[in-house]
Amino acid sequence: MTYEQTCKLAAKIVAKNEYMTVGSYRGSRGAWVSPVAYAYDKKFNFYFISLPDSRHAENFRKHPKVTVAIFDSRQPFGEGVGLQIEGKITKISLPRLPFVIRLYFSRKWPYISPKFNLYLKGFRKILTNGLYRAYQFTPTKIWMNDPDSEIDRRIEVSLT
Repeated sequence: MTYEQTCKLAAKIVAKNEYMTVGSYRGSRGAWVSPVAYAYDKKFNFYFISLPDSRHAENFRKHPKVTVAIFDSRQPFGEGVGLQIEGKITKISLPRLPFVIRLYFSRKWPYISPKFNLYLKGFRKILTNGLYRAYQFTPTKIWMNDPDSEIDRRIEVSLT
């Protein structure tokens, strides 16, 4: 597989999944991982919504550098391909919130159920009222398991 094909596969992994696992850290409290549903823009910045008093949100305030994993957990054993990403979390400012709400709620979710649209309508009001916060994850480095390797080897890729 060429580098270009590998990068296209990485972008496909982002498009075909709806959850990413965020690994955050806060000193002596240690590490914490959290699965979050995400949307993304054309530059592959990732957006998610969370409670501001969640453990990971508290961690972001002290340590905005985080790691993320995106993969399909239904892949057969030994054949799984996923992404490991380093980057930085920022809280979405009020002027950018309408953009993120439109992006998040217009995403075509891969595993969506028919009830999800009703849930999103109610959730949009909760977000607008400030009970939840929107966050942006900006990748700085991205790796993927090498689909051509017979051993578990990582290669750096680009999504853009």
